[in-house]
Amino acid sequence: MNLPTNPGPSLNLIQLLAGTGLAVLIAVISYLTRSLTAGGAWMLVVTGTIVFGFGGISFGLPIVFFFVSSTLLSRLKSSRKAQALEAFDKTGSRDYKQVLANGGIGAVSTVLYIITGWTGWYLVYLAAMGEACADTWATEIGTLSRQQPRHILNWETVEPGRSGGITLLGTAAALAGSILTAVTGYFAVKISSQPAVSLMAMTMSFSAGFLGSIIDSITGATWQAQFRNCFTGKITEKKFTRGQKNIHISGLSFIDNDAVNFFSTFMAGVFMLLFICLFL
Repeated sequence: MNLPTNPGPSLNLIQLLAGTGLAVLIAVISYLTRSLTAGGAWMLVVTGTIVFGFGGISFGLPIVFFFVSSTLLSRLKSSRKAQALEAFDKTGSRDYKQVLANGGIGAVSTVLYIITGWTGWYLVYLAAMGEACADTWATEIGTLSRQQPRHILNWETVEPGRSGGITLLGTAAALAGSILTAVTGYFAVKISSQPAVSLMAMTMSFSAGFLGSIIDSITGATWQAQFRNCFTGKITEKKFTRGQKNIHISGLSFIDNDAVNFFSTFMAGVFMLLFICLFL
């Protein structure tokens, strides 16, 4: 691993206070606009303080891009999207588990970078945020597709909203989300001049993020618990419908979408570390 270790990035009290203030501001706005629940807002303050306050601009801009773009895309509405979202366990305001699932690995990577100064942890951070963005974009844009989703493993057509179902539009959105996260990170580094990362390394980061989103679909299709709606007979992620317990038909009962998202961001980071070992 020939990536540089920066000369002791130090904690800056003014930056930490400014980062905390920014995290609080975004959390309050998100709560008032119903993008986050109260628990989600508190978790954003925690993760945002770590990323903004400790990481500065180079870490802060990519997560701001992810959050703002994802929030805006969630406002896109259509009857097909509404139908697909009926199968999801969680819709509407994001709770603390969803915030942690998307931003937890990024926060840990930020802390590891501050402790070690190793540039590789920034690339791991960027890959994890790229995966979170890719997965969210794939959902928000892919559910608008007129194309019938296909199961990622057996390629059979599945109902819209089914875990493991993919469309060409959703896959393209995932790739775009991971690429634009890396581009945001690249310009953020240029602005802040730290850490020093090459264009090749940034390319690897969006590749790792996109691969992580593929893992998300595969894990959703195999490990995530899926149920049959006791009223409609449709497949859903929800354990209960109108107070009645749905029938568990596949996956592990304790694996939900939040667990899948957390694992996928983790795997994006693992892919990035492998790329560093092999190519950098």
